[in-house]
Amino acid sequence: MLRKTAIVAMILTGTALPALAGQMPDFLAKKYATDAAACKGQEAQEESGALVLDKTGIFGTEFGCSYRDFWGGKDGTVTVLVSCSDDSGVTRPDLLSVIREQNGELRVQSQNEFVMGEVALSLTPVPETDGQQTDEPAEDVVPNFEYVTGTYTPCDAAAKAQ
Repeated sequence: MLRKTAIVAMILTGTALPALAGQMPDFLAKKYATDAAACKGQEAQEESGALVLDKTGIFGTEFGCSYRDFWGGKDGTVTVLVSCSDDSGVTRPDLLSVIREQNGELRVQSQNEFVMGEVALSLTPVPETDGQQTDEPAEDVVPNFEYVTGTYTPCDAAAKAQ
């Protein structure tokens, strides 16, 4: 009970409590990016608008998520508690599902973004088609809430490919 209370307090205050963190899986110690261009440095990252994932968290221009705790990880799948914030100073907790693929890429799914997408989908009226097939793409009907969610390529593999 004390651990849960401490984690909630940490999230609400944005304070890191490293003693509470589970062990970070080895594969998260590498650097990954949503766009290979971001692997070239801070300036390239800002120009590309990509997110970079490394041993400290996931960061982009005016946005970042810092790791707080880890569950799992031995089989290449880990659930990560993160504290995310943007340049406005608003901080929010999130749970990430991180899956290491056979090719070394990471698939990341934000629980917050998933829930926002599902809520938007449930509130979006079905287009009137009168039984006719529509050519309207789904993304025109439901807004995209994916920011942290995505595929992250290892920077060392991206550098070799260039």
